[in-house]
Amino acid sequence: MKKNLIVFLAGLSMAGLISCNSSSDKEPHTDDTNANPPVAAVDSFPASGTLSGDSIFVTGKYVLFFGTDEQIKDPADQAAITQFKETATAVIDSINGKGKLKASYCVVNYIVVNSRGNSKMVISRTYFKEKTGMIMLDGNQPPEIRKGVLTATEYHAALAKFFMTNVNS
Repeated sequence: MKKNLIVFLAGLSMAGLISCNSSSDKEPHTDDTNANPPVAAVDSFPASGTLSGDSIFVTGKYVLFFGTDEQIKDPADQAAITQFKETATAVIDSINGKGKLKASYCVVNYIVVNSRGNSKMVISRTYFKEKTGMIMLDGNQPPEIRKGVLTATEYHAALAKFFMTNVNS
């Protein structure tokens, strides 16, 4: 999986580099030694919330609830997962209804984050003990990960604290 992600990201970078190096013969070419070359990876980063294979790409202010689609054998654990999905859906609807933040739910294992300064980070859920949780990103500070199941009120309080705004009003 990691190898596929690396190959995918490398391919996107190469495609961006190739497209940046092609120029039109109709316009005269001026050599400006002070010009900074374009950063190919920025142009090739998918739109925030894009799913590709076992990865989701996020940028800017974003709230991502992660869960699992596997069936859990223990009925109590399965009930907790079901409750989490219902609570996450309600919180996502309230966030997306405000229009200030974007939020979604996913079951992927890799979260590829494009942060300020165009640095990229991959969060791998492969070794997370908890199967559910929330990741808050604002594009300026490191992401905050809340693992496990919380109530809607607890999620809104965590969001308000992280984004320093009342997302529930």
